[in-house]
Amino acid sequence: MALYRGVVSLPFDTSAMTAEELNDRALALLVEKGIAEPGDHVMLTRGDEMNAHGGTNTLKILGV
Repeated sequence: MALYRGVVSLPFDTSAMTAEELNDRALALLVEKGIAEPGDHVMLTRGDEMNAHGGTNTLKILGV
C-alpha cells in the first residue's frame, strides 16, 4: 500500500483491542498526528481475526 500516493501506514499495538476500539483509536491517532481532521474520510484495513499475521481481509471507509 505504501506505493500509492497519499497512503500512510501507522502500525500500533492492537493486542488488547476489539475491532470497534481499533477503529476509534486509529481515527484518534490520525487526528493527533495531523493527518486527518473532522469531516475527512479515511480507509482502514484490518483483519477480522485480530492479531493474526497475514489475515487482512477488511477494508472500512470511516468518517473522522
